[in-house]
Amino acid sequence: MFIDGVFRSRAGIAIAELPEVERVEVLRGPQGTLFGRNTSAGALSVTTALPKFDLGGYVEGEYGNFNAYELKGALTGPVTDQLALRVDGGYRKRDGYIEDVNSDRAFNDINRWYVRGQALYDSSAFSFRLIGDYYKTDEQCCGVVSGTRGPTAAAIQTIATQQGRTGIYTGPPSDRRMAASPGRDYLEAVRDWGVSGEMNADIGDFKLTSISAYRDFRVLRNQDIDYSGIDRAYREGYKSSLRDITQELRLQGQLFDGKLDFLVGGFYLNEKLKLRDTVRLGNDANRYVDTLLAGVLGAPPAAGASAGPRSFTAVSTCRPLRSW
Repeated sequence: MFIDGVFRSRAGIAIAELPEVERVEVLRGPQGTLFGRNTSAGALSVTTALPKFDLGGYVEGEYGNFNAYELKGALTGPVTDQLALRVDGGYRKRDGYIEDVNSDRAFNDINRWYVRGQALYDSSAFSFRLIGDYYKTDEQCCGVVSGTRGPTAAAIQTIATQQGRTGIYTGPPSDRRMAASPGRDYLEAVRDWGVSGEMNADIGDFKLTSISAYRDFRVLRNQDIDYSGIDRAYREGYKSSLRDITQELRLQGQLFDGKLDFLVGGFYLNEKLKLRDTVRLGNDANRYVDTLLAGVLGAPPAAGASAGPRSFTAVSTCRPLRSW
């Protein structure tokens, strides 16, 4: 994935909100000759709208169900005969469409905004395009509905019922309802920003292109990983950060009176990735294991019998998490 010639090394970075798009090029692979070794399956190249030397802009608004609305626009114009500026911005919001049967919450909402500024210097033999952008989200993603139930579903329902909650919603998936653990959520907060510069210079019969970029991506996530109304386990404070420094150089032209067209170039990527993932056992982890073992032994525990801490290992507790 390339946006304005800048390589996006992760899918989460590539699918951020985009301003007005000039064109999209879908290049089926392999594309290693022009785009490097990571494009054996092809490349998707997106080019956004350039600053213009005529004053102009647009404003666009949308509204839909679940209180969905979007506002975005742009303003562009000249500063001199050779310098033009452009600024884009947008905001998008929508209520969640999957309801929690144990509370008044709803998941899978949208709450994001972006701002993007550009400067373009263009003369007859030299051009330079500078881009800076900032993108941020603060959402609850991603809840899911239950389509089938496995052999441990009864244990989940038993524990939830003892606490006055629903363990697994058993209605049709089309209801778009799920059971979530109290006090757990699906936070996804993303911050993505970057700066890039593209230079094109005519040197005699040759054309030199340089694309330099710095990008910084950070995400913070929480996750109720058991996807049920009991508190078996949860992901807390998942943090991931990615910093990319890229530099691309290309020289193209003709030799031998136009008999030979050539292109030669190089690409440099310096990437730093950090990840911290913390998964914790919830308040009902012991109850869940006790209930499963009691079922195997043929002696279901009393309503409050397994409320206290137990000495089961983390492996034994976590193994059945996704079995339902």
